[in-house]
Amino acid sequence: MKKFLLFFSVLFLVVFNVSAQKLVPNTDLQWNRLLNPAGKQLVFGNPDIENHALDASLSPDGRWIAVEERTSIAFIDTKEDKIVYKFSLDSCGVLKKVKSTYAGISWMVKDSKQFVLLSVEGKKKSHVISVSWNGHSAKLEDYYSYSPVKHVNYALPNQMLIRHEGQDYFLYVVLNGNSEIVKKT
Repeated sequence: MKKFLLFFSVLFLVVFNVSAQKLVPNTDLQWNRLLNPAGKQLVFGNPDIENHALDASLSPDGRWIAVEERTSIAFIDTKEDKIVYKFSLDSCGVLKKVKSTYAGISWMVKDSKQFVLLSVEGKKKSHVISVSWNGHSAKLEDYYSYSPVKHVNYALPNQMLIRHEGQDYFLYVVLNGNSEIVKKT
């Protein structure tokens, strides 16, 4: 039940675009509404830059929540109710200065190894990055690039679906900017 409340507290922040840096208990909102956190509140992100919770995904084993921020991924331990690691998108080397695309974060387990997949955008191309998670730290493993079609600025990957078909894993990616769904092995 604790994992469920923590996950939906984070999801609430994502869905209602509430900035975690500005939340305090009993915060007055517009239209005379009052907001109280539903459980423990985790505050993260850098208030000096555009950085707030955009999307969240619970790991298949229920132990971790990966929270998509504009410039990073926050890993939350559901047993400890705390942020245990932040993976900065600036640490991606060749993908430096990418930003997440507001939606599209998923977990995948392959050969007993956990991965988080996240959609990001760069100056000319959009990408889906694969980050491994070992319970203590995250590392960029791979990325898949998508170019915009003619007369479009960004391919803009959003939602993703990972499907195990036979002995292979397939990644289905919604490219919102290109108005298409692509399948990648």
